[in-house]
Amino acid sequence: MNPPPCYARPYISWNHIAAEIDRELAARRQVFPTRIARSLMSAADAEWQIAVAEAWREDVDRFRHMDDRPLDGTARPHWSTIPRRHTFTWRDRRTAMLRELEYRDRMYPRWISECRLAQAEADQRNARLSVLLACYERGWDCDPRAEFMGPDDFHAMAMEIWHRRAGIVPQQELAL
Repeated sequence: MNPPPCYARPYISWNHIAAEIDRELAARRQVFPTRIARSLMSAADAEWQIAVAEAWREDVDRFRHMDDRPLDGTARPHWSTIPRRHTFTWRDRRTAMLRELEYRDRMYPRWISECRLAQAEADQRNARLSVLLACYERGWDCDPRAEFMGPDDFHAMAMEIWHRRAGIVPQQELAL
């Protein structure tokens, strides 16, 4: 049994999210060497972007335990008790996910107009990653004592999440 992780998009399962991350990882591994050779990105940045996508994939494997129940009725461990192998913070993973979705918002319309990507496929890809972002923004796998410098830092991050969900553009972005 693999129920959906997000009630807003019940048609998206953990398997769908894992498949999208696997697709993204394969694309990064194929494209990044060319971008490095053309000096469009550094090897360190490429390595970091692949590693953070691998961390997303590991998180999906851990998070799916929350709803997964074996047929014999025995309890599985909660995802929070399964140690993570990666060293990325919650903030790193969330920020990288936002960066990826913003990149897609910029690039997908052009790819669609050039017939390199179908609109339905673009929507499906974004929806799948958006569900994982929603899990992060609900605080999954976040340890506030380790992630935040204090109450003000926590409050600033919470307000940024709230504003993004409400569609409010931060003042510093309006100035740009």
